[in-house]
Amino acid sequence: MTDTPTASPALPRPSRAIRNTLVIVFLLCLGLNFYCSLIGFSDPISKHHAFRKAQTAISAYYTVRDGFKLAYETPVLGAPWSIPMEFPLYQWTVASVTMLTGMPLDVAGRLVSLFFFYCCLPVIFLLARSAGLGRAQSLLPLCLVLLCPLYIYWSRTFMIESMALFFSLSFLLCFTRYRLQPRNWLLALAVGCGILGGLVKITTLFVSSIPVIIWGASDIFTAFRKRGKDTGKIKELFKTAGVYALTLGVPVVLAVLWTRYADSVKARNPLADFLLSSHLTAWNFGTFGFRFSWKCWQGYFDFMQTAQIGPLVGLCALLPLAIWKSPLRNWGILALCAYLGGPLVFSNLYYVHDYYSYANTVFLVLAMSFGLLSLQRLRWGGAASLVLLLLLGISFGSCYVRGYLPDQAFSTLVPPQCLLLRQVLDPDEVIFINDQEWNSYGPYYAQRRALMNDKKSSLNTPEMQKAIKLTGLENITAVSGNHLSADIFPFFQLLPMPFFTNIYLRQDVYARAYSRLFQVDLDASGPPQLLYVEYWQNRFCLSVAPGGSFAIPVGSGVRSLSAQVVSPQPTAGLSVSYQGFCTDGSDTRQMVFERSFTHPGPSVFTVALPEKNCQHLVIMRNPQDNETLSYWSEINLH
Repeated sequence: MTDTPTASPALPRPSRAIRNTLVIVFLLCLGLNFYCSLIGFSDPISKHHAFRKAQTAISAYYTVRDGFKLAYETPVLGAPWSIPMEFPLYQWTVASVTMLTGMPLDVAGRLVSLFFFYCCLPVIFLLARSAGLGRAQSLLPLCLVLLCPLYIYWSRTFMIESMALFFSLSFLLCFTRYRLQPRNWLLALAVGCGILGGLVKITTLFVSSIPVIIWGASDIFTAFRKRGKDTGKIKELFKTAGVYALTLGVPVVLAVLWTRYADSVKARNPLADFLLSSHLTAWNFGTFGFRFSWKCWQGYFDFMQTAQIGPLVGLCALLPLAIWKSPLRNWGILALCAYLGGPLVFSNLYYVHDYYSYANTVFLVLAMSFGLLSLQRLRWGGAASLVLLLLLGISFGSCYVRGYLPDQAFSTLVPPQCLLLRQVLDPDEVIFINDQEWNSYGPYYAQRRALMNDKKSSLNTPEMQKAIKLTGLENITAVSGNHLSADIFPFFQLLPMPFFTNIYLRQDVYARAYSRLFQVDLDASGPPQLLYVEYWQNRFCLSVAPGGSFAIPVGSGVRSLSAQVVSPQPTAGLSVSYQGFCTDGSDTRQMVFERSFTHPGPSVFTVALPEKNCQHLVIMRNPQDNETLSYWSEINLH
């Protein structure tokens, strides 16, 4: 290669006090980052961009359940269930952790992400060292990365971002070292990391490739200008061009091949046409007009102030690179080119999804660090850089407290609809979801496959008919949605009343659901319209209206029943009354109990059952009761 560069001339060595201070500050930042990362670590993967988190998580779940395969499942658009996007290295890693340790999948996904984020730190340190910084000075960009609100939040989510960034930065580091000291093993390692980075997320690799592209253009142009008629220099030109073609071309070619394979798999699904790469061009890149519009860049700038570096004090760190000639200026320019290159090329993705900035914010942080360290050429420069670092830390903290922290700290639970479907549907039964686009969140926590009517299309469209046929109409036993069209109910053989909130079940599954939740035989019970399923205090309860009754099958050897009876209404002194009868299959009834419950409860209730002639225990609420809500739960036979 021509004119192989060396690292930038070393900056003035900071005093021992400054070096020690940087080490202490780094350790404090590391501890603070780890503490903040654990906030909400075991919560469901809801809230900010839950759509994308769940899409990754459901693929990992079915990897655990059904094994590792290239055409991995994201079962939300009906059969065939595979609609692969990125290469599933992250999903396979998370699945492996869960399978080896038994760790809950949500926690494993977050742990893998956090692990790869911390793996990025030594890579960033070595990149800073390659720019000519000393050991202590190279800790400065690590401090800023650890305090950056964007990295605190997204590094502990169920996302591929940190793994993609690790391989992409490793690609850049290996090639940077190769330019400083050409060794074939460094080049091979760079290509290998580039392949993995490109397969996991090509948009992240692109950002880290921008310095390599700039070096390539410069080196090839320089070699071309010096070639003359010298055979040796012409060979050097071809060698230089070949190195860059190999380094950049192999990862890109393999990423393109993966995309073509993924498209061929997605094309088999009649509802996944909109996910083909040929239909995502405008979504990924945006339009030329939008790319250079005021709206676009105002959005980026606002995001920079709210989630990346805070108010304009962050940009002040770049001023020393512009004002004073510094050996770090060229490195700072390269970093800024990488930072701006992502949103310039993938303008719409960066505008819509803040997590895409995970790939380029590190380069803004590096440029800011080079600016801060350039102050050390001045008298009192070391102290000034520490003061600016403190101001930046305050700015970062302010952004985090006002932005991502409330999202982390707000505890959520798995939606009860998902818990219900998980309990009442068999593992291979399918949910038809009518109004949630193709959001994987519900199917993931229900742990059931889904056919999602992304466009709320009619059931009679050719695409929907084909999807239902491939999925199997007999396998679709539940429908979720609001304002369902009238033709849905007879088509899926649904009962017209919801089983729970907006969940409708097929007629045979409706009865099965009562049996699984409450051990109730719905066919032997009273009018089903007087029974309701409610979710209260993290459990499902059977609500019985006045005049309603429910029957519990009593097997041989059963001697007693226990249950908890409670009212969610806070008014004291309200009472409800029940009668219990044993039936033997005829019209004969044997009184077992008559009991009034004064609410609010809960009241733990146990009743002995006769040894003979008791096939069902029928529990009836007094028709003369007031409308006080009364819930039964924890129903058990002994």
